[in-house]
Order: sequence, then structure tokens, then C-alpha cells
Amino acid sequence: MNGYWVATAEKPAETAFYNFIKTFELAGKVSSFEINVSADTRYKLYINGNFVCEGPCQGSRDAHYYESASAAQFLCEGENTVRLYVQHIVGNMFLSEYRGERPAVWFKASLKYENGEEAELVSDKTWKCAKELGVKTHVCKDMHVTMPPNETVLAEGGEQELETEELYRPCLETKCVTMWGDLQKYPLLPRPIPLFSAEAEKPLKISRKGKNYAEFDAEEYTTAYVRVRFKAPKGAQVWVNYAECRTRREYHENGEGEMQKRTVKGMRDDENGFTDGTQYDMLVGTGEWQEHTFFWFRSFRYIQVECAGDLHGAEVFAARYAYPFTAFASGEGKGSFSSNEKYLDDMWKISKNTVECCTHETFVDCPYYEQGQYTMDGLLESLFALRLSNDTAMPKKFIEDLARAQNAEGLVPAKAPFVSEQLIPSFSMFWVMAVREYLRYTGDVAFAKKYTGAIDKAMECFNSFIDGRGLVGETHYWNFIDWVPEWSRNGTIDEGYTTLTVYSMIYAYALADAADVAEKCGRRGLAGEYRARKAALVSAINAHCYDEEKGMYEDVPGRKSFSRHTTIWAVLCGACEGEAARALIERTFAYDDVSLTTFSMNYFTFRALEKTGLYEKYAPAVFADWKKMIDLHCTTWCENPDNPRSECHGWSSTPMYEISAAVLGVYPAEDGFAKVRISPVRVPEGFCAEGRVPVPDGYVDIKVERNCGKMSIFVRASREMALCVKLPFGECENVYAREYSVCAEVENNEG
Repeated sequence: MNGYWVATAEKPAETAFYNFIKTFELAGKVSSFEINVSADTRYKLYINGNFVCEGPCQGSRDAHYYESASAAQFLCEGENTVRLYVQHIVGNMFLSEYRGERPAVWFKASLKYENGEEAELVSDKTWKCAKELGVKTHVCKDMHVTMPPNETVLAEGGEQELETEELYRPCLETKCVTMWGDLQKYPLLPRPIPLFSAEAEKPLKISRKGKNYAEFDAEEYTTAYVRVRFKAPKGAQVWVNYAECRTRREYHENGEGEMQKRTVKGMRDDENGFTDGTQYDMLVGTGEWQEHTFFWFRSFRYIQVECAGDLHGAEVFAARYAYPFTAFASGEGKGSFSSNEKYLDDMWKISKNTVECCTHETFVDCPYYEQGQYTMDGLLESLFALRLSNDTAMPKKFIEDLARAQNAEGLVPAKAPFVSEQLIPSFSMFWVMAVREYLRYTGDVAFAKKYTGAIDKAMECFNSFIDGRGLVGETHYWNFIDWVPEWSRNGTIDEGYTTLTVYSMIYAYALADAADVAEKCGRRGLAGEYRARKAALVSAINAHCYDEEKGMYEDVPGRKSFSRHTTIWAVLCGACEGEAARALIERTFAYDDVSLTTFSMNYFTFRALEKTGLYEKYAPAVFADWKKMIDLHCTTWCENPDNPRSECHGWSSTPMYEISAAVLGVYPAEDGFAKVRISPVRVPEGFCAEGRVPVPDGYVDIKVERNCGKMSIFVRASREMALCVKLPFGECENVYAREYSVCAEVENNEG
């Protein structure tokens, strides 16, 4: 028998916490207790006070998920209690979480006694509900409502018992219809990624303290569930402030004779810096020792506990919470890297921490602010994650999440899941690229085939933007490209111009990727159509967007402004090829009046350098901003250079990819690593590095060295593989082997 959705009788007007409880008797010892559970909006499940699991996995209005768990070890003979601690979110607070109008739970469990007898426990009208009165929620100052709600914990708590109602029995299949074909609303789907929990709780060390405050140092940026324990005067307010780093305060005149404070980031662990986070929780002292664990995970490097009166003691405990990629790797497919160059080791470590902090049940742009799964970010984070582990659950979920949110026009939204819709047209093309890259790394044609229709719909939408010149023209939406300092504050070249050369180039590149997917899925006619469309578009780009005098592509046709963005995408989309492409890159890097790409676009900058054979010459200059972050003692990569808003942004983890794909040189020469290309860049004299690159159900171990003018590669794979091995300026050697080594002289790469 299936359980009911059990909800409160009233529709709450504010975000709040609820306890849904069922007490039941067991006549004997139980050998198994298999649970399926979900809630609206977010829950933590406890059996007899023991934590079992949390969820539901973040989904959408079309995909509400349930978790499955085993919990026989928590049951006992006699009375037992199931408690679902639920946070129900209302209004526009935290728009990434889908929710209904009322807090609700769904529970279905089957149990088996040791004597073989079986029974069921399901959610129904016998379940009780009480609203938590001692914990309120708030949105912190200077923060948008898309952020997770923070907590205000009152000195006096208590509960308010509420009436409940049985709503309906949900369907547990993708397609549940009546005999007349009516689709049941909101079917429950099984969680698409494995269950995972926070790590063991650890105490944080006090780094600074005073009469009314204590600062705690996590030693590196982290995402974690936080528990605080303290003693404060009765009625005194206690703030738990979360900071991504320490900052400096500068004051400047605002033009009206008033001095205003400005937060400036320098050394992230500056001993004289301030712990000025914008996120905080607030508690009220009781005069006795008290403790509280916050419901949602927090993001921080420093935590400051500050009291309106004397703080007689404070302790903070953190249980790191992030998607454990390596734990779910198959065949020891866990990415790793080490070398005798400290800055490369630091880059790998910081990239790994950034990717993990930006991955929970979705890929997020940043864990401190929006926690939104943006399409461009997700493409890059998928690629980085596949260098960390051969677990593909998260990249698949990312593609599915965005596909479910595609609108009638054909645009894939800027981010999903999300309660409202945000559109950045080019992000639809990045979603198409994500499908192609997933196919490249996994060879999973069956999965890619499900999305050929969605790809075609997105391509047709972009085709409708083509103007009389054959270029992508007016889109009517937010034409974001990159956070370039000299551009418009909203990441576009100029708010007054909508015909952007780079949009035509991104579309042309995506057409090539769409053609590859279509052909590999057996739709050769469609692939030919895409390639013909790309050829026409490239012709229009060269006819209308190239400035002969400057020798570069214009950001806006007919307007003499230039950026590295149009150069790299001209190379990547094939508008400029061969020696002409190489010369274009050389000119672009020589000019001082060209807008530069930042972290979100630098992955593509590296790909253009790679394609033109200029990687070794110009990659070090592109890496300069990452080295600067290391010098500033960052432990995650920032959103953009200089004084960034976010200290942890997934799209900035490109060094992980470059170390794995360029330094170690491993790349899928054929989809699914059916053939493995091994072609490391030239390394300096005396250099030595080794690492593991994940491949489907296995790995490739690589060691790269250069001594006495000779460069050597040693390869050991988890099984025999088709290898295409190439040293710089050497011939390709194609072998089928599990182990292989090669050593040869290489040209000097000085200058």
C-alpha cells in the first residue's frame, strides 16, 4: 500500500519548521526496515532520535524526488518513533527549492521481523504535526531572497500542534495516468544521485577572541553543517557570522560629504582583517550553556560568534557537507595529481576544494550566495568533476534538470531547478555543449539520444534569432557574456547593443556539437542540416564582423571595440582556422586595448590556445590570476579577479582540467575513452609529475618527467586500452596495451 501525502490543514504565511511524528509498536526484533520518504520543502528523517537521511533531492515541479534508506538498526522492540523535521519555505525565499502551499510529508516503509513476518508503515491521518515556535527564519541584510534562509533562535521555544489532512497517494513512476489518460500531478521519482551525508563533526579552533566575541578558523573554505555551543547573558542577542575570508575596511566620500565604508579583500587570512560576512544566524541567550545545530549547511572560512553582552564561552563544530565524488567512483576511478612544482599542487588542491564546495545535490555557482545551478557553470563543473571522478550521476542530473526546464520557445533556462524563470540565451548553447561533452567522456549514446529533440528545439530557437545579415541578432533577453570590468555592470559588452558577434560564434560552435550528437545517435540528416547552418553562419561572421584594419573580429558589427572573447570563439567555431587563427591569437595577445576573458571564459581561452598550438606560449599569462589567488592565500577559486563578490565559484576551477588534460595530457580521442589520447605539453627541465585520470569504470595513471633534455611518459591503465601517445613535436604512437612508456628528446621551450 502506498502512503498519503500528509499536510497541515492551513497554508502557512511564513517559512517555518515542523515536526511530523508517528509512534508505533513492534512486537519483536526486525531484520529489515526499508524506507521511501519525501517532504515539502526539506526534511531530515530521524528514527528513535537517530539521523537516517535528508532530502528531498533538489528537483523541480516536474520531478519531486524521494529517498530510499535502510534503518533496521535503529528499531527496537516496543515503542518506536519516526520524526520528520521539515522546513517549509514560502514566497520568494530561496527560489532554488520547489515547494507547494503547505508543509507535507510522504512515507512508505516495509519491515520484516526476524521470524519472517512482514508489515508496512505508511504516512496517513494518524501522523501528528507540530510547528516549531522557537526557530524563525530571516534573509540577511544586503542579500537577495534567493539565498537559503538563516535562523533566528528564540530563548523560549515550544510547539504548536496543528491539524493534518491526507491529500492523495502519489504515483511512484515517471508516467502515472488514469484510464482516461490524465497524468497524475507531481509524481514521485527515485532520487537520481546516491545518498550521502555530512562527514564526522569536528571542533573549530578559536583564532581570536575578546570579551564579547570569539572567531573560529576552519583553515580552509568549507561547506558544512554547523553546531554552536555557548553561554551568554539571559536575553542577550548572539550572532553567528559566516565569512568567506577576512577583509579590510576602507572609507571613501560618497560625493555628498558623507564617508561610506567599503569592504576590500587582500590577504584572505590577514591577521588584522575583519570577519565581515553578510550571512548570519541569531540566537538569544538563556544565561546557561545552550547549543543549536542549524538546519541548512553554511559556507565559510571563518565564523565569528559575537554577543551583545559578555560571551562567557563559545564552541563551534562543523560537519563538512559536499557531494563525495571519489566515494562513488568505480574501478578506482579517482583523479589525483602530484608534482615537484608546488604551485601546481596548490592549484589541484584548491580546484578540488572549489568543485566539492560547489556540489551538493546540484552543481551551484557559489555556495555562499545563490546556490543556483547555472547552465554555463554546470557545463564547466561537469567537465572538472569528470577529472576528479568517473562517477557520472551529477553530470547526468545537471543535464536532466535543465532539460526539464526548457521553455516552449526552446530556450534552456539560465539556471534550474528554480521557482521562477531566468533566461540567458547563450546558456542554451552551453547546455548543448554539455550533452556533447558528456557523450565524449562516457560514450553513453542511449542517454544522449533522449535529448536530441531538446537540442533541436534549442537550435531552432536560436535560428529564429538570425537577422537579415545571417547573424544572431536581437534575442530580447539578458545577453550575458562575462564579468569584464570595463563592460556593462551586467556582464554584457554594452546594454545598448544586442547584435553580439560572440553570440553568433557560440551558436556556430554549438551547431557543430549538435551535429556530432545527432550523427552519433543515428540522425545523420539532422547532423548535415546543422553543419550546413554552421557554414552559412561562419560565412556571415567573416563578412560582417571582421575588422581588416585591426585584424580582429569586432564585439559588435560595425563598432570598433574588441575583446579576447571574439578571438577565442572565432577560432573555436572555425571562422578562423590554420595559420590565420594562429596569427589572430598572436595579434590579440599583443594588443593592450583588448578586453580580457575572466575565469568563466578562460576554459575556452585555453581550448583556443590548444587548437592553434600556442598553449605553451600564452597559457602561463592566463594562469597569472590563479597564481595571484594562491599568493593571497585563497583556499577556493574566486568568481572573478580583483575584488570578487564570491570567494568560491565552481566555474573558476579550470586549473583542475588543465593539469589533468594538458600537463598529464590525457583526453578521450574517441567517445567514452574507446581510444585514449596521451599528449602532455612540454614541461620544463627537471620537472616531474604523476597522477590518475578517471575513465569509465577505471583509470589511466600517468607519469611525466623531463631530464637532460629528454621527456619521458610512463602509462599504466586499469585495463588494456587503445592508446595514442605523443610527445611534443614527436610522432604519434598507437598501441593497445595496459602499460606503455616512451622517452625522446624535445625542443627547448625557452621563451
